[in-house]
Amino acid sequence: MFIHGGGWVMGSVQTHDAVCAYLAHAARVTVFSVDYRLAPEHRYPAAENDCADVLEAVLVGAHSLGVDPRRVILAGDSAGGQIAANLARVPQAGSLAGLALVYPVTDLTASGASHREVAGFPLVTETVGWFIDQYLPAEADRASDAVSPGPAPVWGWHAPTFIATVHNDPLRSEGIAYAEALAEAGVLDTHIHYEGHHHGLLTNAGVIPTGRELLDEIAAFITRRTSKDNTR
Repeated sequence: MFIHGGGWVMGSVQTHDAVCAYLAHAARVTVFSVDYRLAPEHRYPAAENDCADVLEAVLVGAHSLGVDPRRVILAGDSAGGQIAANLARVPQAGSLAGLALVYPVTDLTASGASHREVAGFPLVTETVGWFIDQYLPAEADRASDAVSPGPAPVWGWHAPTFIATVHNDPLRSEGIAYAEALAEAGVLDTHIHYEGHHHGLLTNAGVIPTGRELLDEIAAFITRRTSKDNTR
């Protein structure tokens, strides 16, 4: 199940169709791509509720959908990674076979060091702040565990996780910190950090060779976590 990025404001199943198609082919899996409601017309928790409903439908109705409920991977990039990480923290998600996050938003206070260090296109701190303003109601606590999975505890039942970060990205610090928290909890499967690359690497895989490498790494993770030996 893939949750697209776009700052909770942009993006769609169409913008990430090539990514999902590649993963479906490379990992030989069924991919459910979620068309969740976007901000600012639909603020938090609308998008997360939509994705939670789809995840429940996939887990509960797996057999009617022709999939194995023991082999469900939850994935997302950027804002979609934030939603995926939040959904993976609830106890009922303990049945997930894995979690795949690509440069996820994990701290909506935007206080990491990389927010002060990265100033280059395409994503800058000012844009991240604008997205968050559109997504969260004015009264929301941005540091709350409900919206910022990074500072929250990671429990041992958490799904084994793949996480990719890129250097030229305001989200770099929080992504790396989240990977470290996952490692400390013993649930980090893989953390890959790409030096010299920018936010958006995944959706530019058609023109950036490293983006294709990233897709292959995710596909390998999916294949490994959905094998019979790893179902739980």
